[in-house]
Amino acid sequence: MNQRIIEKSNNITYPQYFKTITNSQNPTTSNQNPSTNNQHPATKTQQLTTNTQQPKPNNQHPTPNKMPNLHPYLNFNGTTEAAFLFYKSVFGGEFAAIMRFGDNPPNENFKIPEADLNKIMHIALPTGKGSVIMGTDLLESMGQKLIEGNNFSISISAESKEEADKFFFGLSDGGIVELPIGDSFWGSYFGMFQDKFGIKWLVDFDAKFNGQMNEI
Repeated sequence: MNQRIIEKSNNITYPQYFKTITNSQNPTTSNQNPSTNNQHPATKTQQLTTNTQQPKPNNQHPTPNKMPNLHPYLNFNGTTEAAFLFYKSVFGGEFAAIMRFGDNPPNENFKIPEADLNKIMHIALPTGKGSVIMGTDLLESMGQKLIEGNNFSISISAESKEEADKFFFGLSDGGIVELPIGDSFWGSYFGMFQDKFGIKWLVDFDAKFNGQMNEI
């Protein structure tokens, strides 16, 4: 059994499985297409469509001091805790955030097996100069299977909701929205999608940090 890292943290951001919880509480509309992969079987993916309510990305590029942070988000087959203890032994520092599946609020539509409650739903390890390595465990009990190509995502930490919208709608244009961006139960403004090239992205704005990961 893996060594338990910490009991709980209040600095929780980016949990990958929030989309499963959200979709079970807020059923999707009938015009959504079912996902064709087995990474997140408990959810339905939505083909992105353009409408006038979505903010339009402008053509201006961020200035060098306003560039967003990009953070690797890694998936593991139940070994996230062991992997991040190893990364910590190499990079040093302290875990900035951690959430286990057992930390989820009770939900009759999303019951997590007892054997999976102690697995890692989200963990973050700052590695200096604004970089943060994050990760999660895939759950075989939910039909998820780790295969090459689905074991990472790119996470963007925005400095405002407006900036988060800009990146979310701009990068997801022509792709598949897995979780529409919006306020999450853990307090951040968060969304997930797969872009038209097949790359998975997480976009987040947390007012508690407000871009402070740039200073980590």
